Amino acid sequence: MERVTPVPEATTAPAAPTAATDQRVYDVVVVSETHWDRDWYMTFQQYRRRLVYVFDRLLDLLETKPSFKSFTFDGQACVIEDYLRIRPESEGRLRRLASEGRLLFGPWFTLPDEWLVSGEAMIRNLLTGRRVASAFGPVNTVGYCPDAFGHVNQLPQILAGFGLRSALFTRGFGDEMARLGLTFRWQSADPAISVLAVHQLGGYGNGSGLGHRNRHVDFTTDTRSDEEAIAYMRHALERMGEYTRTNTLLLNNGVDHMEAQQDLPEVIEAINRAGLGCRLRHGTYQDFVDAVEAEGVAMESWQGEFHLGREHVILPGTLSTRRYLKVLNARTQALLEGLAEPLAGLAQTLTGGEDLLAFQREAWRLTLLCHPHDDICGCSIDQVHREMVPRFQQAQQIGELLAHEGLRKLAAQCAAPRPAAVAQIAVFNPSTWERHGPAECRFVLLKEESDPGDAFRLVASDGRLVPAVFTPLGPRWTHTFTHFDPVVQAKEVHEWSVRFAAHELPPAGLEILSVERGDAGGVSGVVATDTTLENELVSVCVNANGTINLCDRATGAEQRGMLLFEDVCDVGDEYDFSAADDPGARTTAACEATSLVHDRGPHAASLRMTIPWELPARATEDRTGRVAELTGNTLTVTLTLRSKSPVVEATVSWDNRAKDHRLRAVFPSTIHTGHASAEAHFDVYDRPLVPPVPQVKWCQDPVNFHPMDRFVSISDGEMGLSILGEGLHEYEASPSDGGTRLEVTLLRSVGWLSRGDLKHGRPVGNAGPATVKAP
Repeated sequence: MERVTPVPEATTAPAAPTAATDQRVYDVVVVSETHWDRDWYMTFQQYRRRLVYVFDRLLDLLETKPSFKSFTFDGQACVIEDYLRIRPESEGRLRRLASEGRLLFGPWFTLPDEWLVSGEAMIRNLLTGRRVASAFGPVNTVGYCPDAFGHVNQLPQILAGFGLRSALFTRGFGDEMARLGLTFRWQSADPAISVLAVHQLGGYGNGSGLGHRNRHVDFTTDTRSDEEAIAYMRHALERMGEYTRTNTLLLNNGVDHMEAQQDLPEVIEAINRAGLGCRLRHGTYQDFVDAVEAEGVAMESWQGEFHLGREHVILPGTLSTRRYLKVLNARTQALLEGLAEPLAGLAQTLTGGEDLLAFQREAWRLTLLCHPHDDICGCSIDQVHREMVPRFQQAQQIGELLAHEGLRKLAAQCAAPRPAAVAQIAVFNPSTWERHGPAECRFVLLKEESDPGDAFRLVASDGRLVPAVFTPLGPRWTHTFTHFDPVVQAKEVHEWSVRFAAHELPPAGLEILSVERGDAGGVSGVVATDTTLENELVSVCVNANGTINLCDRATGAEQRGMLLFEDVCDVGDEYDFSAADDPGARTTAACEATSLVHDRGPHAASLRMTIPWELPARATEDRTGRVAELTGNTLTVTLTLRSKSPVVEATVSWDNRAKDHRLRAVFPSTIHTGHASAEAHFDVYDRPLVPPVPQVKWCQDPVNFHPMDRFVSISDGEMGLSILGEGLHEYEASPSDGGTRLEVTLLRSVGWLSRGDLKHGRPVGNAGPATVKAP
């Protein structure tokens, strides 16, 4: 997803000598490559037609022109599968060229967005990419990350864990660029682990179409101009010389969906004859890394993330675009990482039997195909995102089957059921620490052996009564099958749900509970009225407008007016939030909410609030503000408090009827701090409450909303507040008169993939194809 941006002007002289003050000759490694967005403003199948064309011509080129030394296919391996599904007869040719090192794939399976996928997903991506690519030849040995919308602070440690000693990137620099230059040491959270970081100045297409009219040229019709190639090279040397610390420079000869430049060897020869103070050679990214390391030049170091837009747009609005995709992804990752694989692995290790590793890999393959930034960021045409949903669903289907089968195998190794048991429930703790907490499941009994009015109780193996709530769900048909009997067995059953509190399960622990007939018993540890919830640790009070006050019962500390909803006009696109000149901010502060007890059980209680709210229907035609027409957007909020838990769970639902707006949940606090801490990959990352002030003109100004994995926290050392969310990845923390204000984005409702007329948020034009509507 290359955005044409100028090679930036230098503003601070680097510490090392530059081309203007020495007579060194640059060693310029020119890497032939393409950047392959698998789908974007066209669907996967439409782009695959281009992929087959590019691959066909590439194989011909490599086989017939020995002077064209190698081609790197964008650091990903999924393209091998995509191509060979259409051209299986070309497998031998592809395998031969890859084994010779002339066609390079990997190390990734797909190039992931780093903010919206889990750290474990990035590890599985590299595992899958290495497995697929290594089946054909040597795997690309650099951590190639050409177009991600910034980079997590733990990328060096993830790459180093796979023996990758470098990271090549484009986006994310702030003003630290002037100090770090084009190559530097990037340290992980553990400073002992670092990689050589390489910034691709001017983007991953900074050498595309050398000697031709532009970087997106059609090589079959355009005529090469050696004079143009020499002029471009002279300009590139001047700009790169301002930032380089070494005598080795990198040119990327390729860009989005571009085929190989067949006349590149001739262009290289022409430039080398021009006497520009450089020597170009056709090579690989590893050739470049090896040359830089061989120089042994002292380099600056950096520890932290890259999520700023000094020279390339960073597109932070994608953190909250099409949030339903983020929720699907979060649920799929949690299922695979937390249940399916631990249970399948334990069952295989302890009981033997069928090896289901191939099913796990298929679930991850389907998930990883949803992780490129054009997919998980939600910044493509609608059809692309429609096609993601069944991939997530299929991955979840596999995950659920693996989890259920593994749990059944483990449960079968436990003690025999109690004599009075009519059903058994297996409870598993997938964590590496002891846990207790809420659990819910369903069970069925044959219709002829049960009645919806039956009373049940839940009993532990030691005879202890487990407080539980049984809810009849009515009759249904259940369908079962066995591996040895292809005939599906259909039986009519009654179904119940049961909610209970799991009791102090050890790490990777398993407990078998028995469902027996009798009184469930139990006394609730949560007291509930229509406007209050209270357990042993905290109390919650619902205010008239639907906001809540939360009190720590041990200290008496209270936070008031939390869970306020705020809505503003958003005239941006799928890439970026853009406030209108008149944002027309509205909150629920003046709303009149109703609140009632929704549920009460032995371990938890819930309130349900209804907040009627009217919002402007859309932005004005000139996109400067919001229309006067209002539309109803009633919010339904369910608050749940569980026994012995300090966490207040809030489920928010609404039928969105407004366009062109951003909805946030707001949590004011009396906590004074200078930073917020958000979960990152294998780390918790601190960010200041105030964004940096650019020292020069940036391509995209810094914003004060940031990525989070599953939580963001603030603390003053004595008192803290954490917001946890499923598929919520965008927060803002800012100083307020009384302390610190936390905001989490719930929805961005925009109608355009990309626009070139954003007044705020991205002043450099389109981030994608020109003005594509995404209704």
